Amino acid sequence: MHLYIKKEGDDIVEIKLLDSPLPQKKTDKFLQQIQEKSKLPNLRNQIKIDVMGQRTKHFNMLDLEKDFDFDFDA
Repeated sequence: MHLYIKKEGDDIVEIKLLDSPLPQKKTDKFLQQIQEKSKLPNLRNQIKIDVMGQRTKHFNMLDLEKDFDFDFDA
């Protein structure tokens, strides 16, 4: 489940269920939703999602390693 959560201070002011980026062909729509909600121009061009790479690391339990960084290693 992928959620967009907007906070103002400590208050949650918006929650939206986003479409899954999986499989890879849905990744562009997911990134478009994030860009629209965040209102950050060109955000989708700055984020890369490698679905097969993420699955491979998950199946090999590499994502359980102490120094695994989801922002960069996945």
